[in-house]
Amino acid sequence: MKLIDWIEILFLTAFGLAVAYLFGAFRRKSIFPPRRLITDRSSPIEFLLPALAGFCAWLFAPAIYFALVVGKNHQPNSHQTVCAFALGAGSGLLMIQTIETLQEKNNLRSRLFPDGIVYGVVGGLAIIPLVLTATSLIQGAMSWFHITPPPHPLLLVFQDPSSTDRLLVILSAVILAPLFEELVFRAHVQSAIRKYSASPWLAVMMTSALFALVHQTWWMMPPLFVLALGMGYVYERTRNIWATITIHAAFNALSLTVEYISMRHH
Repeated sequence: MKLIDWIEILFLTAFGLAVAYLFGAFRRKSIFPPRRLITDRSSPIEFLLPALAGFCAWLFAPAIYFALVVGKNHQPNSHQTVCAFALGAGSGLLMIQTIETLQEKNNLRSRLFPDGIVYGVVGGLAIIPLVLTATSLIQGAMSWFHITPPPHPLLLVFQDPSSTDRLLVILSAVILAPLFEELVFRAHVQSAIRKYSASPWLAVMMTSALFALVHQTWWMMPPLFVLALGMGYVYERTRNIWATITIHAAFNALSLTVEYISMRHH
């Protein structure tokens, strides 16, 4: 890594930590105040049921799509790949919303949206620079050992000249995936673990590890763990799912923007 790379890493780290400090992230009990405790009387199973149903829909909807449209003896093209991503996230989101409706719950309450955007912007200013730092360090280490990281399938599709496919990638990565994944991991899985644990940090760390593992991009697991830690903290601090959706969407949008700029310069 060059000197400019280390300067960039130090700047990003200092900026992220400074924003986190200014907004009280390092206070000893910043996510322990009584008014933030979970008061929902639902059992952990009731929290996990929408997450499990949504996860199954996310897995099986693309599998059914590939079986019907692609066939078992053919490889999907870029358009079919991005359609499967969108279908998976959309099906999972619809399933979660259906189960929540039957439970007479709604995590996506519109009255929480304005505050959630503000919390998400502030949280993103602290978290995303630290995720970029972690990504740079991982890439530097891989470069040292002459390892080339495989690109994410959605980023490969984003390089396709089809404007329709690019719009589908943006829809999947910036809207559907943040909505679906934040409902699964923060609103349901983290809340279920929190019901069992007296420590919010245990719930945040366990959920973050699961979040990183599910994405299956091995070299991005450490940065994704950092991202999930930050989003888990923000959710425990605010109890506002729109805040973590905003951070997640901003990170994915930034990743696509960087990829687009990189494409334009090659």
